Amino acid sequence: MKDVCHIIINLMFRLANITNEIMCLALAKQIDSKYAEEEKALSAAIYLQSATAYCIKNNYEMTGSYSLVSDGILKLLFNGAADIIEGINDV
Repeated sequence: MKDVCHIIINLMFRLANITNEIMCLALAKQIDSKYAEEEKALSAAIYLQSATAYCIKNNYEMTGSYSLVSDGILKLLFNGAADIIEGINDV
């Protein structure tokens, strides 16, 4: 049970961290400004965390942390790529 609690806490921390990073990038106008809203940023973080392209090993190699996310992937996905992947915008 103790191991399960640690896993859940780590996932919650990572989700909160990604959400905050997305909001900061949106406020800095590095990504679409709609992600400055907490609800949109959280939805985006859940999308990223559940995406198969999100590789924890690569993340660790890029940032030195299992919890931090490279801002390059955030800028790519949340400047329109996620919408295209999900088919929200017609290309």
